[in-house]
Amino acid sequence: MRETFAYDLVSFLRVLYRRRRFILYGTLGMMVLAAIASLVWPQTWRAHARIYVSTPKFKQTLRLVPEPFDVLTYEAIMRSDRLYQQIIERLRWYREATRRLYGDQAYGDRIRAHLGPKAEGMTPFQLMQNTNQTILAEFLAPENERNNPEWINRINGLGNLSAEELELVYNMTEAKLNKMSVFELRKVLLTSVAKVRETNMEVEYSRVIQVSGESDTATGARLITNIWLDVFVERAEETVKGNIQRYIQLAKNRSETLEQELKQAEIQLAALKNEAQLENLRAEMASRLVHLTGLSPSRRLAEQVEESFDLENENEPFMKERRQQTDTLSFALTPLYGEALLPVKMELERDLAVAKQQAEAAASPEEKEQYRSQIAGMEAQWKAVTGQIAVVTGEITRLLQQIRAFETDIAALERVVNGIRSNLSAMRPLLDEASLLESQAHDLRYADVSVDRAIKPDKRVFPKRSLMTLLGLGLGFFLFCGLAFFLDIWNEVTRQPDTLAHRTS
Repeated sequence: MRETFAYDLVSFLRVLYRRRRFILYGTLGMMVLAAIASLVWPQTWRAHARIYVSTPKFKQTLRLVPEPFDVLTYEAIMRSDRLYQQIIERLRWYREATRRLYGDQAYGDRIRAHLGPKAEGMTPFQLMQNTNQTILAEFLAPENERNNPEWINRINGLGNLSAEELELVYNMTEAKLNKMSVFELRKVLLTSVAKVRETNMEVEYSRVIQVSGESDTATGARLITNIWLDVFVERAEETVKGNIQRYIQLAKNRSETLEQELKQAEIQLAALKNEAQLENLRAEMASRLVHLTGLSPSRRLAEQVEESFDLENENEPFMKERRQQTDTLSFALTPLYGEALLPVKMELERDLAVAKQQAEAAASPEEKEQYRSQIAGMEAQWKAVTGQIAVVTGEITRLLQQIRAFETDIAALERVVNGIRSNLSAMRPLLDEASLLESQAHDLRYADVSVDRAIKPDKRVFPKRSLMTLLGLGLGFFLFCGLAFFLDIWNEVTRQPDTLAHRTS
């Protein structure tokens, strides 16, 4: 029967003591290997920056400025593929620009003459760092493109680079630039937004976007992060400014359309008034009324205007106006009242009634015959007057219908004209705001973002040499301790059959 063996604390300590040199040398070897690996391992540096999303108060009062984007929208813009492609394009242009300036003798003479004694002892990259945007644009941008916003952004971005960053860009190889892709940039350029408050109804996010960029050098990490910020700010500014310009153009187009409509409406109104000749029609109808009734009509139009201002309603900070129009028609007797048709008819009717009474009261046949002939003449005269009244009444009715029809059409056109003028008056503040925005287009930043640019990091993210050395020390110790126990067990297993055979013999 084979003997079994077991370890206790003393056995463990005995094994560790017996193989102490093996464990010590192995642990030291692992620690040295970890230290060497930390030295030769590719370094990773990380630069940090911040983007603050906030809307100035003056923008909240402007109606042509669109609603500000939220922090998640700006973060989505930062993560867009087009933005990463622009970073690669910007790096390529920086490389071409630095190489063009590095070998340009005319540029070197110009910048040295511009800096004077300060240029002594400066490297070519330090000269580039101290070059202003005007000189950079003179040697890098086409003459007809120097006012183009894209070229202005490129020149400004190049002017913000330090000498170390310019040298790094200058030394970039074509293979390294070709290796860059959207996928690779997504791994080294990171953003994050913290949640401030989260409920079942909504989630409130911080107004700060944390930005970080990684590279194999500290200068490269700062360079790639700041280029990312510059391109993002340009893209955000371009997006917001495009919306504002679209709103401005819409306001201008609306104003031009209203002005054309007002001009056409005023022409139509003037043509209708010229065609209507209301004063002549009213005068003609007045003469017919005088001829018919002996009364002179007098029409009075009165317009009452009431203005009010609501101090409590901030959404309507303008004076309100309400108009009320009254139309009063009165009549006055004329000197020719007795010659008018209606009074003449009434007089004839009275005389005719008196004559008929007198004819009935007459006793002799001669008097009755006389009254009959008088009554017949008066009746003929009454019929003639009645016919004239019917003709004049028809003319008055026709004139009145014409006047009312023209007045209705003119009032409708006047309402159209007044409505267009009111719309133009409401558009006036928008046009003033559009003029203000256009005049300050080069001085105002429309995007509601500000950036805290990255600085050159002073500590590596990876590898952590001290940490890797300690991990190598700990890992080596436990590994070689386990290996020591394994060797001891192996020796016991391989040695036990020989011992049993020796004992049985």
